[in-house]
Amino acid sequence: DNTYVYVLVDVNDNVLVNNGGTDVYNDDAVEVFFDIGNSKSTTYGTNDVQYTFRWNDATVTANNSRPTTGITFSMVAKSGGYVLEARIPWSTLTGTPAVNQLLGFEVEVNDDDDGGDRDHKLAWNATVDDTWQNPSYMGTAKLVGLSCTPPSAAGAI
Repeated sequence: DNTYVYVLVDVNDNVLVNNGGTDVYNDDAVEVFFDIGNSKSTTYGTNDVQYTFRWNDATVTANNSRPTTGITFSMVAKSGGYVLEARIPWSTLTGTPAVNQLLGFEVEVNDDDDGGDRDHKLAWNATVDDTWQNPSYMGTAKLVGLSCTPPSAAGAI
C-alpha cells in the first residue's frame, strides 16, 4: 500500500537454530533486499538495503547504515519450519510507491542445523551468495494497482 511494503516468507526447516552470535546470517534467518529505483548497481548506494530477520530474535538488522524505524514483524514456528510476516514503511526504505514502479527485490533464507556457521542458503533470484554487497543480483519486482484489503490490526504484525 502507500505506507508499507508487506513481506511474507514461508520457510520449510526441520531444525530451527539461533545460537545468539553477532553474525545473524550464521543462524536460521530471512534476508530481504530492496533496490529502490531498480538501478542494479554493483555496490550499495543510498537506495539499497538488506534487512535480516533471525529466527527467535526480536531485532531486525540492516546493512548500509539504514534505519529500521517502523519495521514490525512476526516470526512464528509452524510444523516443519517457520513463517515470517514483515511490514516495512516506505519512509524507512526512502521510497514512494507508484503503480508500475520497478524495484530491485530479493529474499534469501539462511539455514543453520548444527549451531555453528550457516550450513545452507537459498535465494529467490540470485545465483551467487553476493547480494549482501552487490545489489545487481536482486530480481525485479513490479508494483501493480489492485483493490485489496490491508491486514487487520488483529493480525500477527
